Amino acid sequence: MLHPTDGTRPLAPKTVYEVHLIIRGALDHALHRGLVTRNVALAASAPKLRAIPKVEQKAWTATELQAFLRAAAGHRLFPALWLSANTGIRRNELLGLRWADLDIDHARLSINRGLVAVGYELHESRGKTSKARRCIDLDQTTLEVLAGWRALQSAEYSAIGIDDPGWMFTTATGEGVHPHSISQTFDRIVRRAPVPVIRLHDLRHTHGSLLIASGVNAKVVSERLGHAQFVFTVETYQHTFPPMHTDAARVFEALLTPDAGENPRSRKPVEHPAEHPPKPVERPDNDESPGQRPGLSRSSWWRGQCDGSGHRQGDESGHRQDGPVSVAGCRSVVRSSCRSRSRAVPRLRPHACTTCIGFCQSVGTRGPGLATLSTPAT
Repeated sequence: MLHPTDGTRPLAPKTVYEVHLIIRGALDHALHRGLVTRNVALAASAPKLRAIPKVEQKAWTATELQAFLRAAAGHRLFPALWLSANTGIRRNELLGLRWADLDIDHARLSINRGLVAVGYELHESRGKTSKARRCIDLDQTTLEVLAGWRALQSAEYSAIGIDDPGWMFTTATGEGVHPHSISQTFDRIVRRAPVPVIRLHDLRHTHGSLLIASGVNAKVVSERLGHAQFVFTVETYQHTFPPMHTDAARVFEALLTPDAGENPRSRKPVEHPAEHPPKPVERPDNDESPGQRPGLSRSSWWRGQCDGSGHRQGDESGHRQDGPVSVAGCRSVVRSSCRSRSRAVPRLRPHACTTCIGFCQSVGTRGPGLATLSTPAT
């Protein structure tokens, strides 16, 4: 098959691989049923899937696609070529369409079957992949092209006196269009048109490439083309992504670049007008932190006030206690008392207060630890 000696054209490595896969599977099934003694296909030297070179995907630009459609205008199968270019459906899906699959009210086309050639005989198939059965939205121009084709087709059936077979694309005698016939028609039109030579299947790649290059989400394109996996769509049409990578780099650059003529470090804080000063946040005296046990209010634990001179005035008994108090010592006591009571106490930020009373009131802590503060002897 790969290297024929009778002068025939060799088959593609992927075709040989698929033929060997089918024969090996059939013989393996026969082996399990006891029809054969061994699977001779296992001894054959079949091409390795990883060694099969990938076919280079070719696609037209939007201008080249327009030139092809202008060259195909007037041909009897022009509606089929137009629909293939505007939907990206496979050849077997195109020829397997019925008029019942077209929903004119919702501008939607249902893909339910395919028409394939086996030994040049036409057979219906259920689709190439699990995602082959799908719905595709159509534009208004495509609906008008199909409406004109429907009228022409009905006139042909009336002229020759046959019933409508229901197929969307047929010959003049009402028979289904053979896959080889539409491929040959496409090749003849391409050779006459001023466009690069591609296959009929490359119309599908052209449809997907133009959509992704125009910014359509790759997931939407994958569902529209009926790919089994989204990753396959990304790998197949990755040649359209470099311009999108450039746009992504420019977008991120704009996010990090400040406005022209403006230095981000020189921005001034927002000043509130004098008539509308910001309101201070009031905290209730009996506010309880999560996880704390209910207790007395903050002012009940200590009724002293800071006079700004490094001394505290008054205690719960009303007696004056003079003497400097170390702020560092207060911080250590407050932290230990808070840790012993609950781990849910909020952030303890040191405030600029010269006495332990002012510090404890500023951070808003409360608990028995405050009652253990004592003034060092002078």
